[in-house]
Amino acid sequence: MLQLVRLSPEYRAQLNEMMDEWTAAGEKIIPWSICKHDYHDFDAYLAGIDITEPRDGKVPDTTLFCLDTETNRFVGAVNIRHYLNDFLMRYGGHIGDGIRPSMRGRGLGTKMIALALDECRSRGIERVLMICDAANPASARTIQKNGGILENRILQGEEEIERYWIDLTGSGRRIVSFTNFYGSMNDDAVTALAKASAYLRAHPNGDFLLPAETYRITTTLAREAMAHVLSGDWGENPQKVMFRPHYRYDSGFSLAGQQGTAVYAAHTVFMVDGFMEPVTIADCENVTLCGLTIDHLRKPYAFGVVESLTDPVDGWCDCVIHLDDACPITEKSPIRLRYGFFDPATGANRYAAAEPPIYIDPHHVGIRVRCDAVQPGDAFCTVHTFHARPAILIERAKIVHLAGVTIHSQPGMGIVGNRRENVVLGELSVGPAVGQFWSSNTDATHFTAMKGLLRFYHCHFSHHGDDATNVHGYYQVVVGKCGGNTVLTQEKTPDGTHAQTLDYPDIGDTVEVSRIDSMEVVDTLTVVDCTPMPDEWMCRVTFDHALPENTDGLILSDITRLPRVEFIGCDVAHHFARSVLLKNRDSLVEDCTFYRAQGPAVVAAAEAYWYEGVCPANLTVRGCRITDCGAWGEAAGIVVKADCDHPAGQTIRNVTITDNEIIAAAAHGIFVRNTDGVTIHSNRICVEDTPVVIEDCIHVNAE
Repeated sequence: MLQLVRLSPEYRAQLNEMMDEWTAAGEKIIPWSICKHDYHDFDAYLAGIDITEPRDGKVPDTTLFCLDTETNRFVGAVNIRHYLNDFLMRYGGHIGDGIRPSMRGRGLGTKMIALALDECRSRGIERVLMICDAANPASARTIQKNGGILENRILQGEEEIERYWIDLTGSGRRIVSFTNFYGSMNDDAVTALAKASAYLRAHPNGDFLLPAETYRITTTLAREAMAHVLSGDWGENPQKVMFRPHYRYDSGFSLAGQQGTAVYAAHTVFMVDGFMEPVTIADCENVTLCGLTIDHLRKPYAFGVVESLTDPVDGWCDCVIHLDDACPITEKSPIRLRYGFFDPATGANRYAAAEPPIYIDPHHVGIRVRCDAVQPGDAFCTVHTFHARPAILIERAKIVHLAGVTIHSQPGMGIVGNRRENVVLGELSVGPAVGQFWSSNTDATHFTAMKGLLRFYHCHFSHHGDDATNVHGYYQVVVGKCGGNTVLTQEKTPDGTHAQTLDYPDIGDTVEVSRIDSMEVVDTLTVVDCTPMPDEWMCRVTFDHALPENTDGLILSDITRLPRVEFIGCDVAHHFARSVLLKNRDSLVEDCTFYRAQGPAVVAAAEAYWYEGVCPANLTVRGCRITDCGAWGEAAGIVVKADCDHPAGQTIRNVTITDNEIIAAAAHGIFVRNTDGVTIHSNRICVEDTPVVIEDCIHVNAE
């Protein structure tokens, strides 16, 4: 009978006997943990056998010896890593194992691994990665007999290794590798991903493994779209073509219709060639995406360095920028939409006042800039379009979890969510790759018409072209009456919805009726029937009672589709607008760091111009650190207001701002207006003028 035991003085003889045999055989001793110290010095060997704390690039581990209780001899050993770092994810795995030379060929390796898996299970490890040499089929068989599913074969130096995954949940979930659909790096990755997606739809509740490789994600349509943009065929602002409901685009990896699918893509890169939507999560339920990185082969912006500056004239100078060889432009290339300068050493956004760039030649642009903000050698970026498709679309989906996903670049937003319920984003990163200074062209994330919970935890956002997140519903206006309680409503935003699909209420939803000029709520309705008319951007809606006879200036907002937002332990830096923009009725922003946002760090405000609402309520901001934010806006740190022409008293309710630190060269730290119920205390604020401004509020408790 075999059992795994910890090394102790009573097993000193067994250790020496096994290690003497292994040493005499003159072969490599595995796992490495049992030969990293001299076994002849037992006390030192025993003290160093396990790693208890992370150090020197190594994770905590436990080494156990496999004892044959009938012969009282060690037959081998296992080393269990408590979690995986970058090296282990690729080359090491959770378990290292070895059988002494004289005990091989008896099936003991299979039994020992089974015992090691029990140990992993007791530690809460649900999916175990095991790795073996491709030239060692016996080792592979021991893994396969324990449920190992081959993910891929890769090179470690000059040796080929095999990477296997073992499910320990007991759920019976199917594990499928992309290697079943994608034979080699010469294959069409998008076609293979489509085949994999079809398989996953037909076999729900499975785990899909994307090997740790870089895949070229491209289609003819995507490359054509990029060519049209860069050549200027679609004008100075290509979003007028691409950002429309019926614009035809491709998806790189569509998870449409998935049920219970989990995609594990640790160290997997989608290198996108063209303008497309790399990942689509639509009409799904209970979908998880882990570890994927999205970037672009030809960045969706032009970048370079400041080559020269003329002498100042009235504080302005002419600047010549040398563009990188990877992003040449033409005379018609869009380069005047949004641009910025950055400190090449720190990545800090200069927020320099500048005029739009002008074309000089394929590798040079000129720009007039305030001299006190820019230096020779500074990095420069200019986007080619505001909006295109997002890097990840989440639409009509329930229970979506993104963990460890990275978005380095996208010619639009990072993530757009529309009509979904319960989304969790953990350790999401929207920020440029090393050596780059721009990520998403506009918002890092944008969520609309959502139910349930929207949670951000330990996320990183930097160098995006607009807000880190914007959470809201869409205002509808009445454009016709159909008799009785039935009306025609139309979504009225300057550029349509960010998902480019119609937002419409469901039967039973509660709709709030407000005045667009004041945000005053005048009625509350319940939806009895709804017929979407997406081609007209309209809905035919029947309510439980009639709207007022005169609907001019009234806006309708579906307050059923307002999520609870939790933005916890995140950091946001070096971007061009507000960090967190909230237009919902239940929000917590806690323990976050905001650094050099051009706008305020946290804004809670309905926005009449954008037809995005509603007036927020029940907002708590606490324990945050806000530094050098708010170059524009009413305050550096936190702004709460009804953003309309003639605010009607206290349309916002219950705001708590506590234990924050705000340091900035802006006039104010906190600005609150139009609110019923304000608590502000224990904040440390260092600004140029008044730390806290409170206007037109009641029930105020402020220190």
